[in-house]
Amino acid sequence: ISPRGGIGEDLPTEIKEFLQEMAASVTELVKSGKGVEALAMIDEQELEADQKVYLSNQLDAPTRSALKKAKGI
Repeated sequence: ISPRGGIGEDLPTEIKEFLQEMAASVTELVKSGKGVEALAMIDEQELEADQKVYLSNQLDAPTRSALKKAKGI
């Protein structure tokens, strides 16, 4: 069981679909070496905490790692 398991699963379907599409866009940006732009795109959405967790769960580990580096963590 992951510590974030289930968080965001109760979001409305249209929100989940939006976040899944956003995750795909973020992944493409990161693969193109545009981690800072990907972070800006996420920040622009002003997501709620559970939406951020759900989005993060849609990203693969290398993408999450690249976002942390872009954030300077």
